Amino acid sequence: MLLRLEAINGWSHFAQFTIAVVNKDPKKSKYSDTLHRFWKKEHDWGWKKFMELSKLLDGFIDADTLIIKAQVQVIRWLQ
Repeated sequence: MLLRLEAINGWSHFAQFTIAVVNKDPKKSKYSDTLHRFWKKEHDWGWKKFMELSKLLDGFIDADTLIIKAQVQVIRWLQ
């Protein structure tokens, strides 16, 4: 695939994504999803607040393991 230089320099993607922090009790797992346009000059590529670090000790860390799941679906590449 041949891309023009303007497309590379001015790239943007519109995507739907989900992130999850898994708890031993599935009902307590923390999920968040959103639709977002990502582009070169954007500095806000996530959530300002997802969950407090202190909450990780409430069933999220099991045998020194923390499970984080993510799903990303690119909906459209914009030029």
